[in-house]
Amino acid sequence: MTPHIDDALRSYSQAGRVTPSRLGAEDFREVVRKRVQCYEQITTPLERKKPCNITYVESIIHTARKHIRSVPEMGLFVRHVQYCPIMYNMCIGDMNQRDYCVDYERRCIDMTLDKYWRGAPENVSHD
Repeated sequence: MTPHIDDALRSYSQAGRVTPSRLGAEDFREVVRKRVQCYEQITTPLERKKPCNITYVESIIHTARKHIRSVPEMGLFVRHVQYCPIMYNMCIGDMNQRDYCVDYERRCIDMTLDKYWRGAPENVSHD
């Protein structure tokens, strides 16, 4: 396997072990739902950049600032959270249950928030 595939599989496995935070849960679910809807409407990856991907990351940052008061490692956070939609796609391929996969992507967001925004708990390690 390639390193990128290995990283995605490792992240998928790690996200599955994350207990989602209740803090801002519905707000983050809504961000994921809007991203999924945007991806359904705009099917070309390059055309998704501004309306879907950038809006997604901006919405996560806005939601996190609304609910979390600590200072983030913003560069690392943005770099990693932009890959959380891959967790949704892997979940759909594995489970094919939209609501469950929305929460699976939210687990990835929570895992990234734990690493780079809230401070790292014992069960989450930096790369």
